[in-house]
Amino acid sequence: YDGETLDRVAPTVAELPAPWWRADKPAVGGALFNEAAVDQVVLSEMQLQQSPGLGVAVIKGDRVLMAKGYGLANIEQQIPVSAETMFLSGSLGKMFTAAGIMALVEDKRVALDSSVRRYVPEAPASWQGITLRHLLSHTSGIPDYTGEAMDYRRDYTEAQLSEMAFKLPLEFTPGARWIYSNTGYVMLGVIMSRITGAPYWQYLQSRIFAPSGMHTVRIISEAEIVPRRASGYLPRASGFVHQNWVSPSLNTTADGSLLISVRDLVAWNAVVRDKRVLSKESWDALLTPIKLNSGRTHPYGFGWFLDSLNNQRVVQHGGSWQGFRTQFTRFEGSDLTVVVLSNSGAVYPADIANLIAAAVDSALTPPPVPSVAIADASPATTAMLRTVLLKTARGELAVNDFEFVRATTVPRMVAAYARMLQPLGALAQLDLLSTGTVADDRTFTYRATYAGGVVLVSARTGPKGGLTGLVLSRP
Repeated sequence: YDGETLDRVAPTVAELPAPWWRADKPAVGGALFNEAAVDQVVLSEMQLQQSPGLGVAVIKGDRVLMAKGYGLANIEQQIPVSAETMFLSGSLGKMFTAAGIMALVEDKRVALDSSVRRYVPEAPASWQGITLRHLLSHTSGIPDYTGEAMDYRRDYTEAQLSEMAFKLPLEFTPGARWIYSNTGYVMLGVIMSRITGAPYWQYLQSRIFAPSGMHTVRIISEAEIVPRRASGYLPRASGFVHQNWVSPSLNTTADGSLLISVRDLVAWNAVVRDKRVLSKESWDALLTPIKLNSGRTHPYGFGWFLDSLNNQRVVQHGGSWQGFRTQFTRFEGSDLTVVVLSNSGAVYPADIANLIAAAVDSALTPPPVPSVAIADASPATTAMLRTVLLKTARGELAVNDFEFVRATTVPRMVAAYARMLQPLGALAQLDLLSTGTVADDRTFTYRATYAGGVVLVSARTGPKGGLTGLVLSRP
């Protein structure tokens, strides 16, 4: 869309029947779209979650209900956010890496079920059973390369990053489990570059971005002048500070190193909605839950989380990188998409997107968390979790407390949950509220009552009964 007239310029040129600011507001969920309600949600969450600025889009069908900015893209220069402001994508960029690989599959230049070693022959023999399908779906068993030991100020070459990945011992047999791995997507970028003979982002530009009408999305660069680039920030007790600096090479990996705007994602939404640019078979592969070796499925496709809300499917992905957090959420049954881009490393844009969706369409209001305790048919799990919570409050939670876990997230988890629990005092009661299953894991929701407050605990256990997931939140 043209930035001033909003006429469509790609993929087909068309004059807008009436500018969105003059057109009648369309009905959403049986009511007129209320932009003021969205404003109220956004401004409230910006203050609560501490974000200098937000870029937001709300799209119903093929109609952009709103695409605008809030707050500041740059605090020092007092530059406001607009729909054209460029944010770091973080892992939201994985959906484009996955689309690029599927384009190569369509062109018969790679095969989903071929071994990674076919394209990266220097990979270790232990990787022989790892396929592109495993990399795309986070089921390879390759651990995450990000973490406390990573030197983010070192300018790694592609060969050095690959060698680092090769040295990581596999966490499980390929296809046995799902554990998020940035390393897998770094390797997908390596493979894309080798197959095409150019940096992976150049292939994405020609094969995915340009045909999608995404006119400003690009790889991150410190040296180049990027119009309307936002600054990333981290909140501190004294106020915001700049993001931590990382080496330029770590800002070009395929696990999520893009600069992207709300306008770019508005254009991308039209592609996702109409299943364009790629074939139907490719879109089916991208948006189908991955099947594990056990035959059960995990709610992740290729670069997309596949959730549900009130009996409708929700396809989404977010990202977090260098003082930026991003979210693209599409509620398929309601044909509603919400984009939230933030320049604060403390914001949870997925939560904001869900709140916006509920404000736009009441049918997207999530059901209340169960409040009545149920009979505890797994007392051993409850006892184990009580011990884990006591360790967490003391800041002693460790990787070996989990049966399976994304190890690089544990230090951050330990620090955040200790800060949450320590002021609450002693754990008085632990009530089981609900149970379920995800792939090969069992899920449990508890209400933990402390002397100083209540915490909701979402836990997962693996095939051997050990902990595989832990999320704490305040009700």
